[in-house]
Amino acid sequence: MTVSEDYIEDGITKDIISHLQQLLLSDTLNTNEAFAKGSADDYLDQLAPIIKDALASHHAEELTSGLDNITRTKDQEIEALCNGDQNEYMASVQQLDQVTAEAEGLKSMILDLNMQMQISGKGLIEKRKRLLEAKTVRTNVDSAIEAVTACLQVLDITNKVYELIRDRRRFAALKSLDELQNIHLKGVKNFGFAQMINKSVPALTKIVRTESLVDLDAWIASLGKFSSRIGQVAFEHIESLREDWRTIQTDQPQLQKYKFNSPVELSFRDTDFDYLENKHIQEDLSSLYESALVHASLGLTVDFREHFKNELKVQRDYLIPSKLSIKPEDPNPLFEVEVMFQSVAGFCIIDKIISRRLKGLRLSDDVDEFWSSLCQKLVVILNNTIQALSDLDILRSLRTMFILFILTMQNFDFDISPLQRLLIALLKQYNDKLQKKFTKDFMQTVEEDDYMPMVIKNKDLYSKIASISWYNVDEEDLDKPFPRVLPFSQVYPLCCAEVRKFVQALESFMDDLEHDEGEVEFFIKTSVDDILVKTVSQAFFDRLKSTAREQIVQILVNMEYFENMASEVEKLLQESSTRKTIVSLNATETFQACRKKAEVRIFELVNNVVDQFLDIADYDWRTTTKNTTPSTYLTEMVTFLKTMINSTLVNLPHSIRSFLYLDAFDHLCSSLLEFLISSDSLTVQAVENFDMDVKYLEAFINELAQDQNDMSLTTTVLELRQSIDLLRSQDMTDYNNALIRMKKYDRVKPENAQSLFQKVYHARSTSQSSAELSTGGSSSNKNGTGSKIMGFYRRKLNKSDGGNNSSNES
Repeated sequence: MTVSEDYIEDGITKDIISHLQQLLLSDTLNTNEAFAKGSADDYLDQLAPIIKDALASHHAEELTSGLDNITRTKDQEIEALCNGDQNEYMASVQQLDQVTAEAEGLKSMILDLNMQMQISGKGLIEKRKRLLEAKTVRTNVDSAIEAVTACLQVLDITNKVYELIRDRRRFAALKSLDELQNIHLKGVKNFGFAQMINKSVPALTKIVRTESLVDLDAWIASLGKFSSRIGQVAFEHIESLREDWRTIQTDQPQLQKYKFNSPVELSFRDTDFDYLENKHIQEDLSSLYESALVHASLGLTVDFREHFKNELKVQRDYLIPSKLSIKPEDPNPLFEVEVMFQSVAGFCIIDKIISRRLKGLRLSDDVDEFWSSLCQKLVVILNNTIQALSDLDILRSLRTMFILFILTMQNFDFDISPLQRLLIALLKQYNDKLQKKFTKDFMQTVEEDDYMPMVIKNKDLYSKIASISWYNVDEEDLDKPFPRVLPFSQVYPLCCAEVRKFVQALESFMDDLEHDEGEVEFFIKTSVDDILVKTVSQAFFDRLKSTAREQIVQILVNMEYFENMASEVEKLLQESSTRKTIVSLNATETFQACRKKAEVRIFELVNNVVDQFLDIADYDWRTTTKNTTPSTYLTEMVTFLKTMINSTLVNLPHSIRSFLYLDAFDHLCSSLLEFLISSDSLTVQAVENFDMDVKYLEAFINELAQDQNDMSLTTTVLELRQSIDLLRSQDMTDYNNALIRMKKYDRVKPENAQSLFQKVYHARSTSQSSAELSTGGSSSNKNGTGSKIMGFYRRKLNKSDGGNNSSNES
């Protein structure tokens, strides 16, 4: 159904028409159903707002007219419906009557059922009432059970706390107390026993803390007992690592320069080792962990840290004794030192492990301060101990033990610089005692030396001595027959062996340890130089005062090899130097000076021999008797010199022998010439006798020159020979002729020529005076020879004195 267009045009608003259409549409669809359900009022309620709007807008007439139209339309529809199918309508009315009858029957049945239900409901209500009462009782019972359970749980936890305290499980007890107080007691706080338990919680907490501290203090007190064992295990482990590193270095020589504990060595190391739990020792930190957890739970970490620090300080004072007793006669004289090192190492290792495992308990500064204080005490007591030690074996054992201790502490990143300085002090003490032992052994070797060339009887000993003594040997020499004679005496190889041992002992003293290499190398160089200069060379300097020619000669020969030894020791020290600096020893120059002094001393002794024979020489310069043999003193001297040359001097180097012979024969000839010049006067026969002695000496010198292949020896007698030839010449004025003088008498000095002429002139004048007395004539002025000779010598002397030759001649 729709509203006509004329109605719309009369002024009804679009909203009223829309609402009315919706209402009519709803009415058309639901009219029968609405009236069947008695909901006509709803229809009116919906129509009321439309009417209200129409009245408000003064369109009531239009609305009335519209409703009339709608009514007429509805009537038309009903009429059409009835006229269309009346039979169906009547059938529907019959069916409606039948339904109505059935509905009345159902209503009666429903009323009967309602009565029955009311009767049954009364019993149900009674049962429900009883059920509710039972539920209330059950709730009360459950509440009671829950309360009892909570109380029992509180009592059970309380008992468990006491059991945990008794079983020394303090942290678990503390956690149970915390759970009891903050959870379980709150549910039963109104019970009296719960209030009592709650009041006892602080006391139980204090008991837990106190007993945890008691256990901790007992554990700290026991550190002194098992720290030594931990230190021993640590030493054994570090020594095992050192052996492994030596093996690696042997297999890989390029790693020789890297020390133990260096980053390179650490890269090769298996670090999976627990110093507290291993096959040798089982020591846990449960007491410490538990006490730390207890105090952390109570918020007392700072107090606990301070308490732990103070207790460690107490035990620290017991680690190092006030005095160490070292008795060389004991089987293990360093037992106390070893125990001290082990205890200190073990204690500090535990401290370091605690600082790493329990962050915040032991700060790094505290650990370092603890170690520093121990180092100070160690340095003091070990300094005193070192100064009192003199046994080298004990010093070496102490060094080995001390270095192992240092390496162990270095492995745990402790500052070892104070210990390294102490090791230097130990090295100096060891060096002092080593020098004394070297001096003692060397002086004994010097005293026992026979100062004779060594005789080697077999090849093995020859090779060994050659290698020890830096004595170069050709391979062909080894195949030559034995025995073999070496140029030096036994003191040289023995000294070489001792020097090698001395150097090795000092260098090995600082093995496997990082140190100031420059300081140590300088110290070793100085020490080696001291023993070579102050002990070895000085011993030979002292023995050069001897008058034993064989000893002086052998010292001279030895010095040549000792110089070479000093050079080889320089190379040895330079090769072992990490800085590759040039090493120079004063000993080299000292041995050279000793050799020079030995040469001078040999010259002195040989000349003394010559002087001793010359002292018994007795020339009669006025004799008229002719000798048939050379002077006895000269033959004996030559015989002695031959023996000395073939025995004592045979081992001298050729250059030394040449200089020695030159010096000795020059001294001998100079002395004989001095005899000649210092005589008062000379007879012809005395000159002839003296000439015989000089010829004998010349023959000996020529023979020796040929044997030594050194003809320069013959020059030593030239001046003496020319002087005698001048004396024996028929006319000594030949010396005035420069050509003759340079050919025959170039070695004769003018003053010596004048002295010789005066002696001859005096002798001839005396002889001529005697002849004149018998003949009455003067032979001295014959041909003017005497005046010519005297004039010549005056001129020569004036030339040498820078005088006026013309005035002298006049």
